[in-house]
Amino acid sequence: MQFALPIFILPDFVNFTSGYQFPKLSSLGIKGLSRVNSEFLAWFSGFTDAEGSFSIVPNNTKQTIKFQFRIRLHQDDRSVLDYIAKTLGIGSVFMDNNSVVFQVSSNSEIQDIIIPIFKAFPLCTTKVYDFDKFCQAVNLKLANGSYTDNLFKETLALKDQMNTQRSPSLLAKASIIDPYWLVGFIEGEGTFGIKASNPYFQYAQLASNDALLNSMAQFLTKLPRAISTPIIHYVPEASKPSVSLNKRTNVITYSYASIDFFYDYLLPFFLAAKFYTRKYVDFYLWAIVIICTRFGFSKLPEGIQLIRRIYNCINKARYSTAINPSSIVTQAEIDAVFSLDSPYSNPEIVLSHSTEQNARLLSPGRSGKQINVYDNGILMEGSPFNSQADIAEILGLERATGSTLIGRYLKSGKTYKGRYTFHFKGIKNG
Repeated sequence: MQFALPIFILPDFVNFTSGYQFPKLSSLGIKGLSRVNSEFLAWFSGFTDAEGSFSIVPNNTKQTIKFQFRIRLHQDDRSVLDYIAKTLGIGSVFMDNNSVVFQVSSNSEIQDIIIPIFKAFPLCTTKVYDFDKFCQAVNLKLANGSYTDNLFKETLALKDQMNTQRSPSLLAKASIIDPYWLVGFIEGEGTFGIKASNPYFQYAQLASNDALLNSMAQFLTKLPRAISTPIIHYVPEASKPSVSLNKRTNVITYSYASIDFFYDYLLPFFLAAKFYTRKYVDFYLWAIVIICTRFGFSKLPEGIQLIRRIYNCINKARYSTAINPSSIVTQAEIDAVFSLDSPYSNPEIVLSHSTEQNARLLSPGRSGKQINVYDNGILMEGSPFNSQADIAEILGLERATGSTLIGRYLKSGKTYKGRYTFHFKGIKNG
């Protein structure tokens, strides 16, 4: 991977037999970029749609204009901007408080490199309208040389139609999604997140980009399934996102929460992708949470603790400027959990049922579910027990209320009365 990102290894029982195949893109012969592969440039277009900006910067006193292309990121993400600058052979990278900026302000570099890139690999969000006005302003300069009063005013008029001053009536269009563009966009605007120990995936933009976001959803819905077990559990609606609009910010969010969709379709797609930013770390650790949940390790105290560790070290929590920054989860921590016996007996059986169906097999009173009780780390006589109510009775509790109490300790992995811990035993095959 790029930039000394951690090299993570998935557990042996994760075996995708097929999945999405990223296409090989032909070179478009951009002068000065013959050495740069088209896959990177398509990714760069998506990343720019998420994080880039085009600016016309006037000097009213001297009546001159400066053109700028910028990508601004958190200071911890400098490595990707250094890589972009080195790969394209243009621009500069500098620190600005807690941010790092990649900037191209040379007229020749903008004319010969930046503009041709986005002509060949078009932007898809409403940022394309900023790019259009930007190109018009650059062309005015090229055609006329020095600025007359009228030319200066004409350029300022273009500036006043860009970025925050762009007309709200300008909407992004539905698009045929390029997978490399999509990965770049997700590295900038996507979130591989965890909420209440449950993984989710989302992407968001201003509501003027809704048609584009819907095109992305359609692309993800059509991803190929990457495992060969019979599809007896999958519900097509699981691949459809929930869509919400924040009326205060006018931001629309597409969000997904299906473990089965993640494991069978989305996870293999991003595993096949090439990441250029530290979003790779978020993605991989998010993938570990999916695997923990799909195969039942999230039911174990060690799995619960691992998910908490992951939650505390991804996305904003991984930045050096976070209130309580946490170290990245290590491969050793991950391996320690996956070396345990899963509450689920057989990966093939697991994958032929939905995550919800497998979870029901472990619920109180269901056949095949048993629980070990440890007293100060020593297996308690009578283990494994067939129900939480039986455990409650042994511990001198009323069966009904005690069963609920034991269930909470099972889920949290905490120690009861400073001595008792509860662990699921593997369910019966079939």
